[in-house]
Amino acid sequence: MDDDDQWTGNKLSHQMHLLLANPQVDVVFGNFLNINLATGENGFGFNQNRYSMSLLENENISADAFLITGNFLKVLVFRIS
Repeated sequence: MDDDDQWTGNKLSHQMHLLLANPQVDVVFGNFLNINLATGENGFGFNQNRYSMSLLENENISADAFLITGNFLKVLVFRIS
């Protein structure tokens, strides 16, 4: 996070619940809204990075959570030339 980032009201409690309910999970991250204050454009990060996110291998562990089972490092270094 940096100085212009904001959390939704239930972000931390939601992520803590997920961690406590799933001991196999080591790290939790979530979608985010990018807002360009200069242009007024915005979009969700997972949508903006749809292709690289599609490379992740995952399994559903709850209604709105997935456990990444493969390609995490590949996605971290992925870049469109």
